[in-house]
Amino acid sequence: MLKQEACWLLFSASTATHGQPVTKLQMETRINFGIIGCGDIAERAFIPALAMCKSATLQGISSRDASKAAHLANKYGCLGFTSDAELVASSEIDVVYIANPVGAHLESCLIAAENGKQILCEKSLSYDLLTVKKILKECKQSKVAIIEGFSYQYH
Repeated sequence: MLKQEACWLLFSASTATHGQPVTKLQMETRINFGIIGCGDIAERAFIPALAMCKSATLQGISSRDASKAAHLANKYGCLGFTSDAELVASSEIDVVYIANPVGAHLESCLIAAENGKQILCEKSLSYDLLTVKKILKECKQSKVAIIEGFSYQYH
């Protein structure tokens, strides 16, 4: 199974398998995550959830603040990056979780898509429709999945 297919399964297990049970091979495929942005939501919610997932591994964290990236990378046993470009260029990363401020989502999403990384972006994807369209266009052209992360169905 290709990593890209496994990423799609992680994003949408029920629809990616067309209602069929997930196979043992699919469950054994490990997805390597990189995190852009070391904010509270990443450390408080996403990293602990990722740690409980048997099919995912945290491979790297990037932050504009080098000391914060180094601290969290050391704390969680992964690589620390001081730029998004370095993180998404890593062959160790399959999926990028974007947890930086909304105003930085466009740049982070575009660079992740250009590097062929599947994307899970924290809400809101953007402040305006034009920016969302730019992000979706690049994801479509790069053939990568993008999911906007909502904690609650009606949030």
